Amino acid sequence: MRRQIALFSSVVLAAALLLSACSGGNEASVDDGKKEKITLRMSWWGGETRHKATLQAIEHYQSLNPHVTIEGEYGGFDGYLEKLTTQLAGRTAPDIMQIDIAYLGPFYKQANLFVDFNATNQVDLSGYDSNFLQSLSSPDGKLIGLPTGINASAFFINKELADKAGIDYTTQLTWDRLVEEGKKLHDSDEKMYLLNAIPGDLSAFIFEPYLFNLTGNRLINDDYTIGFDKESLVKTFKYINSLYDNHIIQPIKNITTVKSYWEDPKWINNEIIGGLNWSANYNPIKTALAGKELISVAYPATKGAANTGINVRPTNMLAVNADSKSVEESTKFVNWFLNDPEAIKILGLERSIPAVAPARQILLDMNHIDQAFDNAVQYSLENQGLLQNTISLNGEILKIEGDMLTKLAYKSVSEEEAADEMIAATTAKLEELKKRDKVQ
Repeated sequence: MRRQIALFSSVVLAAALLLSACSGGNEASVDDGKKEKITLRMSWWGGETRHKATLQAIEHYQSLNPHVTIEGEYGGFDGYLEKLTTQLAGRTAPDIMQIDIAYLGPFYKQANLFVDFNATNQVDLSGYDSNFLQSLSSPDGKLIGLPTGINASAFFINKELADKAGIDYTTQLTWDRLVEEGKKLHDSDEKMYLLNAIPGDLSAFIFEPYLFNLTGNRLINDDYTIGFDKESLVKTFKYINSLYDNHIIQPIKNITTVKSYWEDPKWINNEIIGGLNWSANYNPIKTALAGKELISVAYPATKGAANTGINVRPTNMLAVNADSKSVEESTKFVNWFLNDPEAIKILGLERSIPAVAPARQILLDMNHIDQAFDNAVQYSLENQGLLQNTISLNGEILKIEGDMLTKLAYKSVSEEEAADEMIAATTAKLEELKKRDKVQ
C-alpha cells in the first residue's frame, strides 16, 4: 500500500514566490435577505466510485444551498500535485482541494496559501482525535488540511485459530511473546505460522515499528539525518532473523509471488493466525477468511517504548484556498462534507473509514463497517506513534530498507553487514536528496 512519495518542496516554494499575500476576499454578501449566488470549484483524485459519490454529495449540498454551485475537477493521482502547484502560482487554484500527506512538508512552508482550520470556527473539529490533528499541524500550529479518512497500523487475528491454539491475545503480545507463541505453534503443527509477513509488510509493520520502539524516533529526522544508530539497527535485524529462524513467519522463498496478505494461500486455508497490516485492508483480509471471525487486537510493542511505532495517517485531506472566492462558503461546505450525516451516508468508505468519530458511528449503525474495523482504528488513534515525515516516506529511502531486508531473508548478509550497508546507503542518498530539495 505504500505509495512512492517524492518531495515537492522546490515546486511549491517556486509557486509561492509568484503569489502575493492571500486573503479571503470577495466573499458572498447578503442582499435584501437573499444570498448572492456563488460558484466554487473542488478538486480531488480517485477512482470512478469516489467520483460518483463525491458528485452525488455535491449535488445534495447544492439542493440544500441553492445559492451555491460547486464545480468538480477530478481525475487520477498522477500529475495532480504538479497541476495544483501550477494553479496556485497562477492564482487559479480551486476553492476546495483534496491534498495528500506528502504535500504537508512543502505546504507548511507557505501555510498562508491555505485556510488555517485552527483559526476558524466554520468547521466543527470536535469529532477528530485531537492528538491526530496535532500531528498533522505545521510546526507553528497551523492546520491546513482536514483528514477525510484514516488509515493505521493494525493487528488482525483469526479468532477461531487463535482460540484453538490457546494464544492469549487479550493482553498485548510483545515482540518477544510473538516469538514464543509462534515457535510453540509451529512446533506443534509445521503447517502453521503465527504471522503473515510478505516482504513489503515486513518492512512497514514489523521492521520499522520494532526499530522505532528502540530509538523513539522516526526513520529519518527532519534535518535529513538518519533517526537510528547501528546498535538499534543490528538488534532489529536480529529480531527479523529470529522470526524466520523460529518459523514465526514463512520463509521468503514461499511468498515471493504473493502480492498481498489476503491473497496468501496459507491465510485463505487457515494456516496463519494473524497479520500486521493497514486497517483500511480489513475488508479484503476478512473476505479471504470465508466465514471465520476476524478481530483486531493490541499492536505488538516493546513495553515502555517512547514511540509505539503505530502509524496513523490520513488517506487524504481537504484544504481550502485562502484566496477562495468565498472562504466562508468553502469552509461551510467542508464542514458539511465531513460532519453531516447525509454526507457521511453518501460518501461511505470512498475515502477509507472516516476520521471523524461520529461519522464512523453512523456507518457502524448502518452496518457499513464492522466493529472490528472501528476497533482497529480507535486503538491506533489512542496509541499512535510519531507521524512519519515526508522524507521518511521517500521511495528511494524505503527501497534501501527493503533491499536490506531481502538480503537478510536470503542470508546473504549478516546483521552487522546489513546495518553497515543500510547506514552507508541511506546517508549517501540523504545527502543527494538534501541537494535536490535545497535543504540547508
